[in-house]
Amino acid sequence: YTGAYAGRYAQSIRGLAATPYNGLTIAIDVFQSGTFTGFFLVNDASGSTASRQNLLGDFRPYGAITRTFPYPDASYTAQVTLALAANVNQRNTISGLFTLTRKSDMVVVFSTPLALRKSAAGPIASGLRTAHIDPPGGLAAVKGDGYVIVNVRKNPKRPATFVGKLPDGEPFSLGLMPNDTSSYDVDVNLYSKAGGGRLSGPVKASHREGADPNDPVSELLAEWRWTKAADPTAQHNPEGIDEAFFVQALRYPKVPPGGLVPIGLQRFTGNAVLTLDGGNLGGALPEVSLTILPKRVVIAGANPNDVKLKLSAKDGTFSGTFFHPQMQTLVPFTGAFEAAFGAVSGEGHGNFLGLDPTSATANESGAARIRVNAGP
Repeated sequence: YTGAYAGRYAQSIRGLAATPYNGLTIAIDVFQSGTFTGFFLVNDASGSTASRQNLLGDFRPYGAITRTFPYPDASYTAQVTLALAANVNQRNTISGLFTLTRKSDMVVVFSTPLALRKSAAGPIASGLRTAHIDPPGGLAAVKGDGYVIVNVRKNPKRPATFVGKLPDGEPFSLGLMPNDTSSYDVDVNLYSKAGGGRLSGPVKASHREGADPNDPVSELLAEWRWTKAADPTAQHNPEGIDEAFFVQALRYPKVPPGGLVPIGLQRFTGNAVLTLDGGNLGGALPEVSLTILPKRVVIAGANPNDVKLKLSAKDGTFSGTFFHPQMQTLVPFTGAFEAAFGAVSGEGHGNFLGLDPTSATANESGAARIRVNAGP
């Protein structure tokens, strides 16, 4: 019966407890399969976002889930329980409970019932969205961060474009017209030089966080399946891939001329850090201090691996090269930025490909990540 609940549900609450963080917003998209994806936000007294956690799961087989989250005030733990009503005539609401527990004595200092209301889908708003794709836990050789950039055109007669790379470094690109005003169906072939594969699944629009539900939607939520046929001649993952995952693509704002990448950067030397890990490095390389300026990036400190980096604040992308100490050659990396949301900094996520000279079956993808340096 979980399919009857397919849709978007959300609730915002204020006055949670006697802490500086007195509001929360919960929003989820439930798919026909009973799986769901969404987010859990904690707001401060001014309404700004103090923390954000992804909310993922599956209502099958019991119709209920419980998730525990860190709270911005580290002396508390937050817990959310959500449940579907057994009577599908009540499918316009998902009920639940929010509790806030003090860690020192495990006393519940606040609790309130939840009632997430179903909202009708609106038209997909134009503009860029970006998202990262986490490496799946079951694939030891896949250690990179995937990413996708979605561009919805102002002209509704022009297709939206989906461009990115999966966590193993496989690129994909396609243009799609919406099925209706609020969804797309992704279906693209992969691995043309190997045994073949596919990326497929729905992409649905979700209402803008914290906004009037009648406003145009700006988030895109995907439930995708990623497959790669087993191929003993493939340089990476010859055993094949079959993974299902969620993607939450958030609005990437327009950057004015002379503006910085919108990830919460401050204007000082060393305002960001690049990390490179996985990809047969044998361990993470030393962090590289960056100074991200409006039109260029300067390496702010030691650079033993000859990192070169460029980015586009307008498009939300970055690319570069570094010297791979095991492969003894320059290796390229690419990625995309997720914008800051409220007080939560954004990040850059990308990947590169490594090679193991001792074993063709041990070749890995690696992660390239850019994060904000909070202070000099």
